[in-house]
Amino acid sequence: MLASASSLVGAQTLLLMSGTGGGTTASRWRDSLRHVSAVLVAAWIALSLVALATQAATVSGRDAAAWQWSEWRHVLERTRFGAVWLVRTSAALLLLAVLLWKRKGEHGRRAVMISAWALAVIVQCAAAWSGHGAAVEPTEVALAAVVAHLLFAGLWAGALPWLALGFGYAVRANVADEYRHWMRGVISRFSALATVSVMAVFASGAAMTYLLVGAPTEWPARAGDWLAGTSTAVERVVAPLLSTSFGGWVLVKIGLLLVVLWLASGVRWRELPRLASGDASSWQGARRSVWREALAVAALLWAAAVAASTIPAAHDTMVWPLPFRVSLAATWEQPNVPLWVALSSLGLLAAVLLGARPWARVVARKPLGTSDALRALIGVVVLAAATGIMFWTLAVPAYPQTYLRSAVAYDAVSIARGMALYPVHCAQCHGSAARGNGPLAAKLAKPPIDLSEPHTALHTAGDIYHWLTDGKPDSPMPGFRHSTSADDRWDLVNFLRLFSSGYQARILIPQVVQRQPWLGAPNFDYVDAEGRPGALKNFRGHVVLLVFYALPTSQVRLSQLVELQVRMRERGVVVIAVPWPGSPAAEAGSVPFVLPVDGAAEVAKAYLLLRRTRADAGKTIADEVPAHMEFLIDRFGYVRARWLAEPESQEWRDADRLLRQIDLLRDEPRLMPPPDDHVH
Repeated sequence: MLASASSLVGAQTLLLMSGTGGGTTASRWRDSLRHVSAVLVAAWIALSLVALATQAATVSGRDAAAWQWSEWRHVLERTRFGAVWLVRTSAALLLLAVLLWKRKGEHGRRAVMISAWALAVIVQCAAAWSGHGAAVEPTEVALAAVVAHLLFAGLWAGALPWLALGFGYAVRANVADEYRHWMRGVISRFSALATVSVMAVFASGAAMTYLLVGAPTEWPARAGDWLAGTSTAVERVVAPLLSTSFGGWVLVKIGLLLVVLWLASGVRWRELPRLASGDASSWQGARRSVWREALAVAALLWAAAVAASTIPAAHDTMVWPLPFRVSLAATWEQPNVPLWVALSSLGLLAAVLLGARPWARVVARKPLGTSDALRALIGVVVLAAATGIMFWTLAVPAYPQTYLRSAVAYDAVSIARGMALYPVHCAQCHGSAARGNGPLAAKLAKPPIDLSEPHTALHTAGDIYHWLTDGKPDSPMPGFRHSTSADDRWDLVNFLRLFSSGYQARILIPQVVQRQPWLGAPNFDYVDAEGRPGALKNFRGHVVLLVFYALPTSQVRLSQLVELQVRMRERGVVVIAVPWPGSPAAEAGSVPFVLPVDGAAEVAKAYLLLRRTRADAGKTIADEVPAHMEFLIDRFGYVRARWLAEPESQEWRDADRLLRQIDLLRDEPRLMPPPDDHVH
């Protein structure tokens, strides 16, 4: 269906571009396009009926439904596929009527051709609303990219067979020079259109692929941190391309597109200039080249159709095929890495400069001289060496699950479950404080790593999940595939990620460090004291003061916050007060705060992992519960300041100091996208 719809757009485009003239041979060519277009429309309508029958059987789960009108009507009335099918099939029926209509007069013919072209475009481009583009965010951008991709593919690729047919007429010995001169004009106009179309196909295809593989749609780092943002975006594009079936077909499409562009360059720069000679042999060579390009395009359209019916990488399970991955984030802080990256980048630039002239001659199909061949050889050697150094410098071990997406949300409930699993499965080796000094550590050939330091930040969540499932290579760590469930292991991953963040959280102080968000606040769901459900992320757009208290110790502080409530409300601040485990909860109505009841214990356990300070690194994973602790969370979901209400710590007891920190966050623009609900 894709090929026939593209051919319809291409045929109607050529009919519009060709205009009149060219003699009787040109008239025969135009009539051939109209007649074949009518056949293509009829074939497309037949295929659309088959697609509707197949969809009815798929939706109902019964093969017999493919031939039942009631099931067809159900699909047409209640599904997006049905609505799009009605639009496309209606346009196809109108197009068939227009193509079969007997036209009279030049103005009538022109109006009919424009109408036929518009209907063919609808048949081609309306498919975007029933494809992958309608299922990813941002939908408007995705749909625009798909529509542009389909339109320009039809304008260029769909026209190639009909252009080759026109070349076939020019090959004939008895054809008039008038036709060949006229056809050269058509080719010249089409060449300009094809150049624009190919660029548009490439650009829209790149945009589609970026969205369909689930790459970030917002800058994935702090504003201005181009290195981290670019490396993250590149990694989140490359990983799905190599890890999913959809990505594999995208790579096939890219390979076929390169072949098509190679063939097209030969037609554009070698064959078309020869047509000025006017002899039949030059037209014969151009026809063969265009047919080769058309066949390569047919293969490209086939790969595109398969990709369109494959689950997008954004919604599929990724299985990484290589034993390594390239990561700036995991290697940049290692000794000499920036130096080697800079040297290899210079090598890549040198390879491009060395190969530019030889490549230009190859594209133009000109012979290479000795100096050009030597430059090309040196360029290849430099390219291989620079690429090898870059990969060697930035490569880290990887596993099939490295880019596996977590099936369990990164929230307080999961983290608390992981905290409970840690003593059962991990503490014997890693120790109660996770410092690698458990009872069995001394007996192991290789000591366990210190989990209290930020090792997990250098690995993906999938890496950690792989180790928990199958064991860590080159270490005595066993896997827990048979003693834990998959959800249990994801809970442990979520716990370890926040526990590692707790090491970094030692630098948190009562003062906000401006324009430096980095610690995502774990989300939590709750039911408050009045039975209303809620979640932390529902307060995005507000500064949140998250208070952990113990009664009666915290009573004075809670009373201070009640007195501050009016001033904080003026600033849009939401106060959430959570009791420490074992402490009685504040009575509903006694304080004007959000008071989680159901879920409060899990929230307290999770955020307790963020209480470590430089002076107190913690004795156990849960650590000693402080008497009182507060966090300021900015409007976008990041923890920005922390106050431990110890006797010598007075900062936030001074209301003006606290309000100044709130004002800093209230006026600060968004610097990073909100934290994800799942770790990566």
